[in-house]
Amino acid sequence: MTVKSSIGVSNPGQGMDAGAAVRPEPVYQSPQPSGELTDLESLIFLGRVERTVDVNGKKIKMHTLTNEEQKVSISLISKNRPDGSLIDTLELRDAILALAIDDINGMPLESLYIGDGESSLDSRLKVIGAWQPFLSEFLYEEYQKLVTDSRKAIFGEESQGSNLDLEKGKETIKN
Repeated sequence: MTVKSSIGVSNPGQGMDAGAAVRPEPVYQSPQPSGELTDLESLIFLGRVERTVDVNGKKIKMHTLTNEEQKVSISLISKNRPDGSLIDTLELRDAILALAIDDINGMPLESLYIGDGESSLDSRLKVIGAWQPFLSEFLYEEYQKLVTDSRKAIFGEESQGSNLDLEKGKETIKN
């Protein structure tokens, strides 16, 4: 496995095509002739928060996960555990980041991986796995802030953190 040494440098000729689908995208078209969403239809996008985080001059764009993306994050790591063994919180953190990070300096995260035969999501996980732990921890903390902001947008008040508390790193989540 080879990962490019700088998260800010990417060669679009290697890795996945920049237009390749990375995760399930919402597929919804309003039946309204105007294309505008009704109040009920807007629930689909309620609470979605996006933000660009600056890390040493690198612009990392991320978003809150949908229910489907959360399921994918679990399946990414549980597919390698057919015996039903426990999932480590750090693995789950990395899977969440693999889905939450849209791009770095405008380039898809998976384009930083140099290798063959990997799916886009597996490439994303390998890139994150090559980072220093403090970078993953920092970005996960930023993701948790997005989740908090999402809850504030919906409920108008601050609610408790995400379902995954990395401060309790010894806890595991059974798949």
